[in-house]
Formats: sequence, structure tokens, C-alpha cells
Amino acid sequence: MSVQTLSINFINEKNFTKQMSDNQEYTYKYPRASLTVDCVIFGISSNNAINVLLVQRKNPPFQDCWAFCGGFVDMNETTEQSAIRELKEETSLCNINLTQFHCFSSLDRDPRGRTITIAYYAVVDFEKVKDKVRADDDAKQCQWFNINSLPALAFDHEQILKKAIDVISMTRDRITIEKGDITKYDYDAIVNAANCSLLGGGGVDGAIHRAAGKGLYQECLTLNGCQTGQAKITKGYNLPSKYVIHTPGPIYRNGNNNEDELLASCYRNCLLLAEQNNIKTICFPSISTGVYHFPLQKASLIAIKTIKQCLISMPTIEKVTMVCFDDNTLNYYKQALNEQ
Repeated sequence: MSVQTLSINFINEKNFTKQMSDNQEYTYKYPRASLTVDCVIFGISSNNAINVLLVQRKNPPFQDCWAFCGGFVDMNETTEQSAIRELKEETSLCNINLTQFHCFSSLDRDPRGRTITIAYYAVVDFEKVKDKVRADDDAKQCQWFNINSLPALAFDHEQILKKAIDVISMTRDRITIEKGDITKYDYDAIVNAANCSLLGGGGVDGAIHRAAGKGLYQECLTLNGCQTGQAKITKGYNLPSKYVIHTPGPIYRNGNNNEDELLASCYRNCLLLAEQNNIKTICFPSISTGVYHFPLQKASLIAIKTIKQCLISMPTIEKVTMVCFDDNTLNYYKQALNEQ
């Protein structure tokens, strides 16, 4: 850079400083985007259910629709200060530890014009805050929803929710998809896609019982079976894993017999048992997609979605691996990991 250029820049900087000190408005000839903040608040209940705090919008756009609390950033505040203010104004919650996790800037995300939002999340004790929320400002209502029973969300807030779940559950680090033999995994626990008797069967169930030896069968005799969607834990015996968590998956008939929720319960209850037993690494087979005929694509989406959600409230679990029997199953679970 030449001496002349440096001199010009110095003069321009001095002029700008003087202009600002004289309280003159600095004008910028190009259009500028508006800046907003959004707050994703997860409430974890005593039974590890995950709740999400939403507000019903009082004003257009998306009037009467549900959304995360948030709003425009004022000129005299940082985005973090704005998020804290909006959360308190719209829900009455305060003293919440917010963490910034992403910037959302799709060109068409807001019908009011070019708007960029900085998103924050918090994970709170649901029992302590559930009765403290109260709608105010431009929020018509303020309400907790179970994460599996959310209404349609305004703007791009479904995308914001998905990203928040990915970030909190650290999806790429904690969930892996592999092709392999689940009986060979030296994890804290492996999951057995069992039948309700827990006494062995075909497929993965039979392979685990054969590899574990008679000790597993003898312990399972004492458990009095297990209901579909529930889970029970045993030692691993001759397996490399310390524990086996047994869960009977649903038999798929026509999709109208609560099969989806029962399958989700299998994964949820296995992870709950893992957390209760200080299990840090666990691997699952593809539950119910063999002789129980659960459609593989649907089963993979349910499995990955449930695992991601559970990891929000289970920081002690370090790694979850889906162990797939063949390439077709592997491909479906890899696709599900990207979609959910």
C-alpha cells in the first residue's frame, strides 16, 4: 500500500470518527438485512421426557401460529442481550443460560423481507420452570409441548429445531452407522432385538444367545419376560460387551397398532437403562426390520430421531452405534442420519 493511500485512509477514518462524534447518521447506500434472535428452550422432565417451549404469535406474519420466542435485535444491545430480553418479555423466563448455536440466513426465511437470525438454545429442568412461563409482549400464548407432539412451526423453525437437536446431541461424534456383527463389539452394552420371552430366537437374538453362552439364558429365565417396547438388562457373559440390553420390538401389521411409538420406546428405554447403569458406549441392531417386517425406511427414521432426542438429556452416553447386517440396511440408516 502506498504512502498516499495510507494517508487517504487515515483522513477517511478521521472524517468518519468526527461524523460519528457529531451524532450525524452514517448512511450506507446498499440494502441491509434485518437481524433477529430465536430461543430454543428444551425442558427435561423427571422421567427424561423432552419438552419444547413455544409461543403463539399475536401478530402477522404467521399470526396465531406457534414458534420459538424471539424478535428483532435493538440497536443498543448484543444478540445475546436481545435473546435474554425476548425470552423474558414473551415467556417471563429469566436467568436462563443461553448458548448460541447457529446463524440462519436463507433468503426466503421471512416474508417481511431479508432477515437473518442468530439462534440460541438452553436445556432446563422442566419441573423447576414449567409453572413459571407466562405469555406477554407480542406472544398470544406460551406453552410447553412434548417434542414428539409439536404443532406446525412458523418461519423456518422446524429447521432451527433440527439443528439445535443435532448440536446438543453432537450427532456426528456420538452416533455412528456401521456394517458388522453386533456380537463382536467390545462396547459397554449391546442391544438384543429380543422376543417377549427373552429366551432366544432367530436372527440377532439367536446369534447373541449363542455367543453369550448358557449364562445369558439362565439369567433371562429369572426376568419373567419383557413387554414389547420395554427393556431389561443382563450381563454379557461370553460376549465382549459387559451388558446386554434386551428389548422386544413390535411386529408390524398395518401401521395402525401403535407400531411407531412401540419401536421408538424400544430405543428410548434401552438408552434410559444405559444411562442408569453408567453405560457410555452402546450399539443397536435394526430392531423389528427382520422377521417382524417393520418397513426399513420408516424404522431407520424412527430409530435415529429417537436416539438424537434422547442424547439431549443423556450427556453420560458417549457413543451410540447402529450395527447393520447388510449394505441395504446400512444405506437406509446413513440416509436417516442425514435427514433427521
